[in-house]
Amino acid sequence: MTKVSRKQVLDKINKRKERYFVEEWDGEVLIKGLTLGEKMQIPNIAKKFEDGDKKVAIDMAKFVVKCVLDVETEEPLFELSDVEALANDDTGAVEKVFNKIMAVSGYGTEVQETIEKN
Repeated sequence: MTKVSRKQVLDKINKRKERYFVEEWDGEVLIKGLTLGEKMQIPNIAKKFEDGDKKVAIDMAKFVVKCVLDVETEEPLFELSDVEALANDDTGAVEKVFNKIMAVSGYGTEVQETIEKN
């Protein structure tokens, strides 16, 4: 068994990123994985879907703001002031990007299926 160091562990945190082409935006973005704190919010989003709460679009848009980065600079592509506009997306892109965020964050299709069935 190999001994693990503190530095080794901390160097791995927040490194999960993946390029993703968003057809509706006609371009590529970088998707970063959710932090532990952000993952803790997922059950609340699924519950809102089950309850038919329209505010779930705001929650999904907030995750897009937090997790979508510029491919070249790795800086956030969106600002908090973009949440409302993203929540009103009628192209389906925000939903697709949210699903990709879930996948990059290690969630299987069960979370996506729970959300999408409602």
